[in-house]
Amino acid sequence: MERGEPRAYDFNWDAIHFDDPDLSSLGEPFTEEEVRNAINQMPGDKASGPDGFTGIFFKKCWDIVKVDVMNVIHLFGGLHAENFHWLNSANIVLLPKKEGAEQIADFRPISLIHAIAKIISKMLALRLAPLMDELVSNAQSAFIKKRSIHDNFLYFKNLATRFHKNKTPALLFKLDIRKAFDTGPSQWVGRLPITHGRGLCQGDPLSPLLFVIATDPLTQILEHARTLGLIHKLRGRGNILRTSLYADDAAVFVAPFKEDIQNFANILNGFGEVTGLCTNFQKSSVVPIRCGHVDLDDVLEERAGDSRKPNKPKYSKFSQQELPACKPVLTPKIVVTVFLLIAFLFIPIGVVTLNASRQVVELVKRYDISCGPTHDKIGFIQNSETEKTCNITLQATKYMKSPILVYYQIGNFYQNHRRYVKSRSEKQLLYKSASHLTKACDPETNTTGGAPIVPCGLVAWSLFNDTFTVEVNGETIEVNKKDIAWKSDKMHKFGNDIYASNFQKGKLIGGAKLNQSIPLSEQEDLIVWMRTAAFPTFRKLYGRIEKDIMENATITVVIQNNYNTYSFGGSKAVVLSTASWIGGRNNFIGIAYLTIGALCLFLAMGFTVLFMVKPRDG
Repeated sequence: MERGEPRAYDFNWDAIHFDDPDLSSLGEPFTEEEVRNAINQMPGDKASGPDGFTGIFFKKCWDIVKVDVMNVIHLFGGLHAENFHWLNSANIVLLPKKEGAEQIADFRPISLIHAIAKIISKMLALRLAPLMDELVSNAQSAFIKKRSIHDNFLYFKNLATRFHKNKTPALLFKLDIRKAFDTGPSQWVGRLPITHGRGLCQGDPLSPLLFVIATDPLTQILEHARTLGLIHKLRGRGNILRTSLYADDAAVFVAPFKEDIQNFANILNGFGEVTGLCTNFQKSSVVPIRCGHVDLDDVLEERAGDSRKPNKPKYSKFSQQELPACKPVLTPKIVVTVFLLIAFLFIPIGVVTLNASRQVVELVKRYDISCGPTHDKIGFIQNSETEKTCNITLQATKYMKSPILVYYQIGNFYQNHRRYVKSRSEKQLLYKSASHLTKACDPETNTTGGAPIVPCGLVAWSLFNDTFTVEVNGETIEVNKKDIAWKSDKMHKFGNDIYASNFQKGKLIGGAKLNQSIPLSEQEDLIVWMRTAAFPTFRKLYGRIEKDIMENATITVVIQNNYNTYSFGGSKAVVLSTASWIGGRNNFIGIAYLTIGALCLFLAMGFTVLFMVKPRDG
């Protein structure tokens, strides 16, 4: 509440054109409703000083203190400030912290400090806030209701992009204004009839509003300088807003001319002398836009007696975004042409792919139900003395050309389970010296006697052990089981000097057994099984039939039903399938190509009709 020194300089407000909003409401007497509204908006759990009363005190005790508070408010409104120094004084009340308090440390001091000043400031802010949208130009977006802080940022971002796209040279100054409004001796708060002393501290509700009003004339001053020819007009259609303000930060576009920069610096210096809001050149920077052919060293030459030096980056086509780039213009003709090209390319590919998939002959027969008893299936499959031979019959619906692939299909078997996949030893499968490395194979690591199991782990332990014998019209046909595994797996994942040992001799017996006289690299059933599947229902190659099967031929598959899928509710099926140039039957690829091609053709036709009905200008 202290008076400061009167300002020595001022602007010629007649030359700077401002609108004159109706500010008569600012001088009206304060009402009890306004005071109560200001108190209700104060934080309830915060005090004005280290020991001051919180906002909740005034809210709860309003009926008790309102007479005294309103007397002070009316004195303030009537400019009777002779006793305002008492606001910096307080009566201290000592509240005992415990029973029998005697020492000073046993009491808690409570006082009312600056609470009235806080209420007055809040009321002034509430009166001034609704008028800010009319008082302040569109260049300022901070602390003003109905305005978003993002608007000016997006505007300046788009303006910089437009300058760059149109190859318009410009300099973007990012200015940092020293926070002198709170601490300096200036009384200046713009063109408003408001007089104050040393300003209001940061955090005060009125301080940001006054700060915004104080910085806002910079926009009009720069525009007036343009009309006087002191700075050039920025190229572009319409009136371009060259200044964006956000509290103590400002962004200004200036044409890259030496005279403009000198006049711009003089304007900033004069603005600082009048308002006390001086530019902090140490924290300010300048970014050139399309200034590759401008001598920036000369334009931004350091002025005598001035310590500012712009943070001008080194010029390069990369930093100035002048690298050549393809920027296609999406005209209706180009869009329609692209859609037609995609349609004419994808539709034939889809037709050919779908036709190749449908040429594949595939016979699938589930046998786990028909080859097992209706009751106690688990006991049946675990009894080694039970006869498990089963015959299933398939009918060749079409001519099946060799090679005919024989698969076994298992359902509800999660080979992708983390513990299952990790239960194996890659080094043990490849190196003879690593046969003892079974730690990763838990729980199938060693026999009860402690000898290592080779190959160890759950994956090998659960090896599929059903067998298939194929008969066509009563004639037995050989199923070739050579070269059914990937060559890379046989050469690089399974050693040719690694032999099975102690396999299926652990605590539990799993699937098939291995021939201990044949190296693992030649046991292709194991190699195929060890390549785990990603989905719970999968097929694995059992062998090949190297003989054609005629149409309507009767195919009998003799199955040894040994593999236990009953324990986990799984399923088993035998699959006989031919192959085409795309592999097995897969209609999805062809349907996907046809769908995308048809959609692009539909869009091309739709855009063509739309362009003919409503042609676009240009």
